[in-house]
Amino acid sequence: MKLLKSCVSIWFLFGSAAAQASDWRIVTVDGAAAVGEASIGFRADGSYSGNTGCNLFQGQARYEGGQLVIEGPMAHTKKACADDALVAQEAAIVGMFAGTMDIRFDPLSHTMTVLQDDRSLVLARLDDEPGSESNASDVPSDP
Repeated sequence: MKLLKSCVSIWFLFGSAAAQASDWRIVTVDGAAAVGEASIGFRADGSYSGNTGCNLFQGQARYEGGQLVIEGPMAHTKKACADDALVAQEAAIVGMFAGTMDIRFDPLSHTMTVLQDDRSLVLARLDDEPGSESNASDVPSDP
């Protein structure tokens, strides 16, 4: 079962046949609905980049044993955010991207939950949302 979980996790993060990339909308931050256009994308080379809803960020990571391991500090822009909700959301997102994070997938809703200590992000694949192009060709077929 653990091998299946790892295979599914790797496929969701890096295995999409359509360019070896996955782009996600940040749905919730620590249980609260995300504000602004918060998002993150993962690439097969281990890079990630995104938007906190206010500022841009990027860094390097690797997936290992059900965890996302952040390699080195994350770079991010530091423009002033429009309101207190964006400031708090940015602090939570930026604060999570250090060390290791547990990854949990829900194959029924195509969501990924990123957990670190008492913090969490729930992500939804951008290509699975209404109005986006279907990714049915990316789903692995049965052998």
